[in-house]
Amino acid sequence: MSVCESLNADDYVFTTHRNHGHVIAKGGDPKKVLAEIIGRATGYCQGQAGTFHVAAPDVGIVHTSAIVGGCLALAGGTAYAAQVKESTAITVVFFGDGAMEEGVFYEVLNIAKLWQLPMIFWMENNYRRTGRGAGHAATELTNVPKALHVETMVIDGTDVGTVHKTAAELVRRTRAGEGPLFVEARTQLW
Repeated sequence: MSVCESLNADDYVFTTHRNHGHVIAKGGDPKKVLAEIIGRATGYCQGQAGTFHVAAPDVGIVHTSAIVGGCLALAGGTAYAAQVKESTAITVVFFGDGAMEEGVFYEVLNIAKLWQLPMIFWMENNYRRTGRGAGHAATELTNVPKALHVETMVIDGTDVGTVHKTAAELVRRTRAGEGPLFVEARTQLW
């Protein structure tokens, strides 16, 4: 994944139950990821976590979550810890558009802005939440972080070059103390 290519070894990534690509992109061993998925003891979590929870602490992925928005608070905590320790590490949190309907999203986004945490919120919008049951009044999802004065951008998440260029720039800016930053990467539902 183009985003992870821009990160350093000591940077953190938090992700969802759609974590396999993120783990491998951050430097995880594909054999250990597959072993975890099929429940083998040679997997990252000795086959105990299964497909939803492949975590690889050795490459900066300390937790994944099958709970919608479950990784956001942990990502915020890691970004805060890096700031307190005066580390150059940054945190990238990947989540889907549905996570923006969870209270934890607002809490973490708000505190990240108030404390200027070294954090990138990378929302992968596959438009899954639209239609019946969508619980958001915002006409554009980017209006939410903008309301909290978090710099926001919308990109074509299917264009690898755009994703790479955007990620490289945001990682540079976040490391320079300009975080948090928010990206809506628009994709398609497969």
